[in-house]
Amino acid sequence: MPQASHVEVRDAHPNLQGLVNAISGTNMKAENEVIVSVLVFFIGFAVGGVLDGKSFDTAYTVILPAVTTLLAAYLGAKYAFKLQAMKNIEELASSNVAAGNRAVFSLIRTFNRLKNIETQFIEPYKHDKAAFLQMPPVLGLIRDDISLDFDSISFLLETKHRNLLGEITVGFAKYQSAIDAINERSKLHINQVQPLLEKADFIEGQNYSFEHIEAALGKRLYITVKQSTDQVFEHTTDTLRFIEEVSGKLTKALQETFPGREIISLGKI
Repeated sequence: MPQASHVEVRDAHPNLQGLVNAISGTNMKAENEVIVSVLVFFIGFAVGGVLDGKSFDTAYTVILPAVTTLLAAYLGAKYAFKLQAMKNIEELASSNVAAGNRAVFSLIRTFNRLKNIETQFIEPYKHDKAAFLQMPPVLGLIRDDISLDFDSISFLLETKHRNLLGEITVGFAKYQSAIDAINERSKLHINQVQPLLEKADFIEGQNYSFEHIEAALGKRLYITVKQSTDQVFEHTTDTLRFIEEVSGKLTKALQETFPGREIISLGKI
């Protein structure tokens, strides 16, 4: 009789294993709903067995293995899900740190390139009234080959440092303006100023009055080259200050967002 009863219950619920398999693959976000559904199912199953006159022991021997299998599958899936979630979070954090460091490095490159130009070509003439004439041009146009993937650091928009993304954009725009000013002034000096000075028999190293220089260049070019030189001074000084400030902000923001991670900074690379 116990055997017949056992077979009868199994036949009455042929989809029991299917229920176990379905629940084991349930999305972990609905774990509370899963637990409630399972409890309702097995309570109903047990009550139904009692009401149908089947022994409680028989129902118990059927339910217990199923519950054990179900819980093992569910808890195993839940644990695996959490492990995968932690792994995904770690991978995302590592990816964002790498992108942040690349952004800092790009800012450092713009700063170093502009600083080298300032040291070699600009700084020695900043306080020279004849800087528009004495400051040599940069031979060969400066290439604008430093770029930044702004999408890669868009994660900053989800932090309290969201405004920093705009400041970084401004920093690169300032750098571009500074490079353009240096290149334009260099082309003007090489292609227009120098030929006219040579034509006027100017000798390098000798002193000439500003009136004499203006007469040789013409009033328009004289004013243009002075303005162009002033722009180089202004753009260079302002851009270096701004990039140094933004680079420091980005390093600090990354350190706060990803504590314990290795973050590069200007002056420490």
